[in-house]
Amino acid sequence: WDILYQAPEAPKLLKPSQKWDVYSYGVIRLELITGRSTEVLMSTSEMDIVSWVQLCMDEKKPFSDVVEPVLLRQMQMEEEMIGVFKIALCQYQSRKKAFDEE
Repeated sequence: WDILYQAPEAPKLLKPSQKWDVYSYGVIRLELITGRSTEVLMSTSEMDIVSWVQLCMDEKKPFSDVVEPVLLRQMQMEEEMIGVFKIALCQYQSRKKAFDEE
């Protein structure tokens, strides 16, 4: 199990949960959409992919700066891609909220 795909709370808890898998799936989804790896982002910007995508959305960066170029060429509607990002980030936010409540 690669630490780059672990939910942020994983090192603090001993018992794994299915929610960790949901978080990992969201990270993998973001890697596929952006064409960037969490490992490379961590080594160059010291920021994980979830934080990087969230920052890009908060700063309203153009999709061409965020989305994998191959996907960008095939993308017909920007709104659809925004929806995909929101779903992936929602997995992160709901996981973070659940941990904060524990």
